[in-house]
Amino acid sequence: MKYFNYKTYNLNKLFRKINFRRYDFLKLTRYINFKQFNLKKIYKYLIDLQYEFLKIFKQKIHKYYKASVIYLIGTTLALILIYLIIPFFYSYDKASMESLICEDFEIKCNVKGKIYYNFIPTPRLIIKNVEVKNLSEEKTILAKIEKIEVTLSLKDLYKKTKKKFNKIQLDKAKLFINYEKVDQYKNLFSKKKKSNVISFKKSDIDFFDGSNYIASINKIKGKYKYKKNYDKLNIKGIFLGDDINIDFESELNAEKNLAIKLKKLNFLTKINFIKNQKEKDTIEGKILIKKDKNKITSIFSLKDNEIIIKQANLRNTFSDGKISGKIKFKPFFDFDLNIDLKSLNFYILSKYINDLDDENKKTLFLINKKINGKINFNTDKMFSKKTLINSFESQIQFINGNILINKLLLSMGKLGAADLNGVIKNEKNFTNLRFSSNVFIDNSKRFFNKFGVYNKEKKPLVMFISGNLDLTNFKIRFFELSSEIKFANEDITYIENEFNDTLLVDGYKSLFDFSNFKKFIRLVSTQEK
Repeated sequence: MKYFNYKTYNLNKLFRKINFRRYDFLKLTRYINFKQFNLKKIYKYLIDLQYEFLKIFKQKIHKYYKASVIYLIGTTLALILIYLIIPFFYSYDKASMESLICEDFEIKCNVKGKIYYNFIPTPRLIIKNVEVKNLSEEKTILAKIEKIEVTLSLKDLYKKTKKKFNKIQLDKAKLFINYEKVDQYKNLFSKKKKSNVISFKKSDIDFFDGSNYIASINKIKGKYKYKKNYDKLNIKGIFLGDDINIDFESELNAEKNLAIKLKKLNFLTKINFIKNQKEKDTIEGKILIKKDKNKITSIFSLKDNEIIIKQANLRNTFSDGKISGKIKFKPFFDFDLNIDLKSLNFYILSKYINDLDDENKKTLFLINKKINGKINFNTDKMFSKKTLINSFESQIQFINGNILINKLLLSMGKLGAADLNGVIKNEKNFTNLRFSSNVFIDNSKRFFNKFGVYNKEKKPLVMFISGNLDLTNFKIRFFELSSEIKFANEDITYIENEFNDTLLVDGYKSLFDFSNFKKFIRLVSTQEK
């Protein structure tokens, strides 16, 4: 360009020399025949051409896209399948698997069955027949597990050690819990776990007190969830023939919550507790115990396997009072409680018993053999439609399913008093109350007038009664009746028959009916003998 002389070729001078007025461009358009050009057809042709091009383009692209997607999905699925299948060819050493699974819990595992891999429905290791023992006491068996399923994390699928488990499921496991070693079980969950979830399926828990079997929870299903400084347990099962649900939540340096529910029994217990900051070996908390409309709330403390109950309130439809005492867990389960009732409505209590079905009436005093302890029981005021008993105090003891009545003192106010001793024995097919009683009537005339029997002397009356009351079939048998002298056998038989025919003809319903009691007193007191 440097050789081009712009000055020589002056374009401005050139355009000045051209006379554009000589050329009339508008006149030139007259010689062009625009009619021979159909613009509409040209436009339509161009549009159709564009449409056909786009149609062909879309078809080609769609086919390519469809094929690409199929190839992509197929390739992805194939790669995933290969990724999941490869662990099938691994050999799983029992010793390494024992260590891998059980090291979290400071226990020793012994794998007696096969170990194999499966990826349906998710990647997992299946371990058959595992026996779990305590590290410190290898002879002590903690659990026998028919099958363990370890759900593996996808990213750790090819790791042979330090695997991350999504979930561990214990199938048909049998766990053995010994009350004597409860403190040792706390260490089992002290370390951080590889798995955040441990689930149970068709499992059992057997409870022992040393070598003595106590009870079981059967057909357990549920989960134990673990997070940093947080534990949660939820299990369902069968306990003593009833559906049981146990929920437990624990957070470090915070209140722990425990809830136990029995469905058929309509029983609920809620416990909230925390460690005492001053006394590290002491636990303090609140408890709620609810059975039907019966409710107990209390503040308690736990130390050295002993619960001290304080500020406990008892409320239900027929009574109101307070409870205090102790419950021990070691060396065996035992309790010593004081129940002080402000009032007891016998009419409502008797109605509650009468409303029970026949089966529950027969098992009203049936107590589990594992419940052992002592209760001091008294009430200041007792109400009924026909007030005969004003108050009472008693001492009751539970021993291996039997109820021992050491002392039952009944006050009848100005009429007199009575005492009763006996034992309620629960056998396989029946429940019996074997008893002896002393009745002290201060004013016999006033006493008999209450039952419509007149012309009696005013002198005091003392009666001794012993016998056996069948609480299953509702029959009574008197062994001895005596006042100033012993009653003759025929007199005892007569009174026994009248008692059965009048007061026990309809079970508790006839027994609690004052009109029947009045009828009975009139029958036996008006006989010459």
